[in-house]
Amino acid sequence: MTTPTRIANARAAARSYAPKPNGTALTYGLIAAALTTAAAIIADAYFRTDVVGRPVGLAVIATLAFASGAVFRFWRQRRYVGAFRAEYVKRTPTAPVSVPAISGEPAGVKGAHGSDEELEFVTFRSAFLLPGLTETHPPGTFEVRLRKEPLDVSWGAFRLIKTIMLTGHGVIEALEVKEDDLAAALKHDANPPQ
Repeated sequence: MTTPTRIANARAAARSYAPKPNGTALTYGLIAAALTTAAAIIADAYFRTDVVGRPVGLAVIATLAFASGAVFRFWRQRRYVGAFRAEYVKRTPTAPVSVPAISGEPAGVKGAHGSDEELEFVTFRSAFLLPGLTETHPPGTFEVRLRKEPLDVSWGAFRLIKTIMLTGHGVIEALEVKEDDLAAALKHDANPPQ
């Protein structure tokens, strides 16, 4: 998996459980101060207290709320960065990526960076071994995703990336595989040694 793809996949996964904060600490602080001031004014009207008549107290409350909003934004950013790092490490090229089993996506879905993905299926009749696997994988029918990733050149060019989705033990392992390696494994499966 290329680094830009790995980064995009890690960002998407991290955002699913630790959303990246939108806006700056100033924005978070101003929103917190405005909401707290509005709540103080409403409470003043409802409980007939004299909060509005004491602007210093209202300013202190708004300042504390501003600081709390800025700290909250900082906390969310740290949580997102930690989640991103964890997801990026999961996607290192030394091992296949394990993700929870999910239902298949329809053909022609947009992949990372807006690239088109095509789906195909391959069937292995016996246990097989692909580069990147540490042990043989049980036979079965597996989804292969073909993605055209645009190259950063001045003319239209792309790189074909194949990813085989290996299922087993309640997870799906996404393993990038070269077309030649996949073809050799399928040929070996069709004509096993005697």
